[in-house]
Amino acid sequence: MNSIILSLIFYTLGIGGLFFVDILINHYFSANDIKLWVLNKSLMMMIGPLLLLGYNNVFLRYPEKIKSTLDLCLHLSIFWLIFGFILDYFFKFEFSYFIVVSFSFSLFVTSLLRVANGNLAAQINQSIWKILLLFFVLFTCYYSNLNKYYYVMLGLFLFLPSLLYLLKCSSQLKSDNSIKLEKDNHSFARQMLISGLLLNVATYYELFLLAKFYDAKLVSKYFLYFTLFTAYGIFLSGYLGFYLTPKIRKQPEKTLHFIEKNKYKIRISIVAVGLLNFIFGCAYLLCTGVQLDLFLAIMFLLLGMLRVLYIFPTSKMGALANPVDLKSFLGRNIILTILYMLVLMLVVYFDFSLYIVILVVILNWLFRVFIANKIARRIEEN
Repeated sequence: MNSIILSLIFYTLGIGGLFFVDILINHYFSANDIKLWVLNKSLMMMIGPLLLLGYNNVFLRYPEKIKSTLDLCLHLSIFWLIFGFILDYFFKFEFSYFIVVSFSFSLFVTSLLRVANGNLAAQINQSIWKILLLFFVLFTCYYSNLNKYYYVMLGLFLFLPSLLYLLKCSSQLKSDNSIKLEKDNHSFARQMLISGLLLNVATYYELFLLAKFYDAKLVSKYFLYFTLFTAYGIFLSGYLGFYLTPKIRKQPEKTLHFIEKNKYKIRISIVAVGLLNFIFGCAYLLCTGVQLDLFLAIMFLLLGMLRVLYIFPTSKMGALANPVDLKSFLGRNIILTILYMLVLMLVVYFDFSLYIVILVVILNWLFRVFIANKIARRIEEN
């Protein structure tokens, strides 16, 4: 129980740290700096997990093959780091490639720790860089000349704690964990890669497009509302996603019965937390003298709610889905994501307002939740 409480504390500190990082950047940094941060953050979150090619998920699904999976993820991290620096040398990226690779490295170490050292160590590694980044941003608010080191420090905060954990963890692995990966393991990794790609596009694609093509002030406004009014959704979906899938996998009947029995209480709780988030967001805008855009606030509140509701069916699939169900889910989401990307590109090309952008995002998430629930119900019935 103490481990669960400590894990929750670190998770809360991490999510809270990143939330206040975004708030401070919105408040103290220039519009162009905010736009650059949105670009870097969206690419880090969207591309970083894909560099592992889905093999970070193999740790949890096939813990008996932890050593082989570790070796493969290490080779991938080294390859992408070298490849990225070579590309950056020739093309001079607008974003920081170092933080993308460091985030990828941190993710795979976190997955390794969940199997080898338990959820507490994994949660600390997942959260520590966010806490350190908050302290650094607080310093940059008073010593603006430190801004030029921002992305270097972020990369180090991601990389160094993970490296220390990796060195400690790898020395404890037993030789009987060195069973080689087989065709089914590689197939599972590819499916998780596609699933992760689709989710990352749904979560960060519009932020990337806005940061790339829209005016800095509009990007700043969108990012402020995104940060303020989806905060509860990010917190709850992240926490539930971290714990719900392993829980269902270990105790499927008991956990699913509890969710079904308390589904109305769960939904009421989500709405209540969302309303508290709404009050907090409005109070912040009022205190900082920013005029409230009620439509944007409500839309982002709904987006946060959809992100939470999406976790329940996808956790069931992550724990119980057979290859046929997973393939069906991925196939429908591929079609939906392609349509979403095309529509959003048209919206950006014709320079439509932020209201149209957020409506397209909401519609995409509504369809994602509908598809996920349909497949999850089929799994439960079987």
